[in-house]
Amino acid sequence: MNSAHYADLQLIQRQLDRTSNDRQGVELGHSRGDVNLVSGKDNVAQAIMNRLLTRQGELANLGHPDYGSRLHHLIGEPQTPRTRALAELYVRECLAQESRITEITRFVIQPQNRDPASRSILNIDLHLTLVDNDTGSTETLQLETLQLLVPVAL
Repeated sequence: MNSAHYADLQLIQRQLDRTSNDRQGVELGHSRGDVNLVSGKDNVAQAIMNRLLTRQGELANLGHPDYGSRLHHLIGEPQTPRTRALAELYVRECLAQESRITEITRFVIQPQNRDPASRSILNIDLHLTLVDNDTGSTETLQLETLQLLVPVAL
């Protein structure tokens, strides 16, 4: 990936408690009084998380009505194979928006475990083939054990 072409501000996910809203979950990475940048595979991984965690339609007023995912539709749904299938569909739709992804070579989605306290967490294992739109070169990105918190009913 041409790291000079794709560089963004580094965003850091914060742990949220029950009283936090989704806007409090991200802060800018910084060091020595300046913001950090991410590029290459880290930039793509961050872009994927941003898309997955943004509600589709949330940026419509900014000219991006299709940006984001529909994962928020699963809030309150029971943790069933149907819910996981919908989560997979919504993630695949979201990944299709990213022009740097040419192929999904591995996609595994499963609940974190059977413990009721963590049943709302879905583990996603993704292997993606990326293309540099400037040079046409490809490389593989592995996002293993990407955890999404989708508050589904028990």
